[in-house]
Amino acid sequence: MRLQRRCANTACSCNKGCSCGKTADGRCACTCHTISIDTVQKELPVVFVWKGEAEPEGIYVLGSWDRWSMGTELHKQADADKQYSCTIFLEPGFHHYKFVVGNEWKVAVDQPTQTDATGHLNNFIKVNVSN
Repeated sequence: MRLQRRCANTACSCNKGCSCGKTADGRCACTCHTISIDTVQKELPVVFVWKGEAEPEGIYVLGSWDRWSMGTELHKQADADKQYSCTIFLEPGFHHYKFVVGNEWKVAVDQPTQTDATGHLNNFIKVNVSN
């Protein structure tokens, strides 16, 4: 089954064919795209946590969910010393990720790790609908 919704706007600010813009978390807020009901996967909130010192350049998490192309900044948790977190909406499945602390790529030693096909050690998470 396919649904088609059309946007009344003519210019596109989110590069997806309309000018509906983006939500606060950077996702497209459009309702004008053709979608297949059978293939839509629900994105689920995943919390990423870094425990340790911060650098003036900040702490970011990058991952396989967007081909390592865009980092999301982690923010200090008010109720925890030396703990930083962010929430990213991800589709169900297996994802590799790493943290950039300052200008250095790091894995979190308190989270599961796995070596990928290119020999890089990464953290990983399996996102399930039941999570």
